[in-house]
Amino acid sequence: INDGEMVYSPVLLKVCQSGRNLSPVTTSGSEALVWPSDLPDVKGNTRLQITYRPVPACGGTIVRSNGTLHNSLNGYNTRSVQSCIWTLDSGVVDRVLTISFSKFTVYSKRGDCIDNYLELRDAEFPTDASSHLGRFCSPHALPPSNVTSYSSKVIVTYMSSVKNNEIFDEWQLQWTSSKS
Repeated sequence: INDGEMVYSPVLLKVCQSGRNLSPVTTSGSEALVWPSDLPDVKGNTRLQITYRPVPACGGTIVRSNGTLHNSLNGYNTRSVQSCIWTLDSGVVDRVLTISFSKFTVYSKRGDCIDNYLELRDAEFPTDASSHLGRFCSPHALPPSNVTSYSSKVIVTYMSSVKNNEIFDEWQLQWTSSKS
């Protein structure tokens, strides 16, 4: 199994023995090249079976008028330092986004939203102080019921630096767009 679609992509796994259940293999991107070495037998049975599951990336741009974004069960619930940045884009210029949370546990050990947090910024002027829509963490700085942007795009930053195996962040937000 190669980490990419090309013959010269790095090899992730090479198996020369049948009948083994292997540990999961994760690619660095969205594509992998699999080289089956066995052809189907006379009964049509193949000797190579692969099951795959696409895992949403940690970050990226999502262009939709509404949707859901969450970290639970998506491969980016982490036990080490990780920063994920998404841009939510309504796809229409004269719209604003309203964001609400149905789940929110982003535990900040110090309680100051420095080590672990979820931050929302309006993307029209992302470095301007007025674009800051909020930085949230548990248990002290929980998000309000709704946050509304000034433009059609919002930057969502999830920062996790908790290394305690017993603490798992879980959050889920929904967004909708409406005329500004």
